[in-house]
Amino acid sequence: MKSTDSSNDVVFLPDWRAGNPYQSLLAQALVAQGVRVGFHAMPRGLFALNRLPALVRNSKTLHLHWVNDLIAHMVWPQNPLLRRFKQWCLWMDVMLVRTRGTRVVWTVHNLVSHESPDPAAETAARRLLATCCSHLVVHSASAIRELEAAWNMDLSHRASVAPHGNYDGCYPLTEGASCALRARLGIPPDALCILFFGAVRRYKGVMALVQAMGKVQRRDVRLVIAGKPNEAGLKAELEAAAAADERIVLALEFIADEAVASFFSLAHAVVVPFERTLTSGSVVLAMTMGKATVLSTEAKVFDLADERTSWFFHSLEDLSGLVDGLRQEDLLVRGRSARDVANTLAWPGIASAVKRIYALAR
Repeated sequence: MKSTDSSNDVVFLPDWRAGNPYQSLLAQALVAQGVRVGFHAMPRGLFALNRLPALVRNSKTLHLHWVNDLIAHMVWPQNPLLRRFKQWCLWMDVMLVRTRGTRVVWTVHNLVSHESPDPAAETAARRLLATCCSHLVVHSASAIRELEAAWNMDLSHRASVAPHGNYDGCYPLTEGASCALRARLGIPPDALCILFFGAVRRYKGVMALVQAMGKVQRRDVRLVIAGKPNEAGLKAELEAAAAADERIVLALEFIADEAVASFFSLAHAVVVPFERTLTSGSVVLAMTMGKATVLSTEAKVFDLADERTSWFFHSLEDLSGLVDGLRQEDLLVRGRSARDVANTLAWPGIASAVKRIYALAR
């Protein structure tokens, strides 16, 4: 897979391979099926696609994966005329690329970015982008319905489903690492462990999760929060909560790839609270690791988790009561069902679906 050269059939934009194997896994599967894939950073500002190197913008397909940088300049202006002008520039940017015969395909991961400064303005920008792209990729049929409602438009001929693939082979478990981690974190051998894993951000509901934990009655449970907070204030709040409740166990650090499996090996369940999104790599990772999940009811839009693999909650009170009733044997059963779902998410089939979408796009 090359960054930019004339042999690329598809160029992924932006190049976010560092810290997230999703693009690499999809690209490898496409390459195995004869598709030449390149990567490039997304320029910032107006006419970003047309400021790409000629060998990139003239590829057969530009595949947009995250569009934050592409539309950011449309979200910040408060002047409605300036915002309208920048919307016109985005439309023209995409259409100029398409006029040269290059498809512009967009995988829509979110309704809006997680910490959007103006969700209404961003929704308008994303809707405009959807109208001028060649085709959209989404990870579930439910996500299409969510987008149709948010954008008030029919996507029946404009969007296709290609699921989020599993993480098989990405995070092998090192022998003895699980026992060493349990000892380092001071987790009793008979504790029921619930894992919150990944970058620690307020929008993910981590403090609401801690509050719910405070209402849990049982003492044999441990909530393990593993990941690096993005702000000192959040880190301090979590440390204060852990100091007041021994059931909250913190590993507030960047988790290297070689340590990921160790954290999941401790867990009886993985909790993903209140994440408003159209897909979740965290849920797919938990399923890959064969773990039951504890999810907000909004996660049903992923079309992956159901009552065979997960427990769902509506509120903090629901979550607290749910944790009080969890049994390890039930968690193991749902974890096995989750792994069965992960088996259906092999990358060769997903790459075939994406390849068909490229052929369909005009």
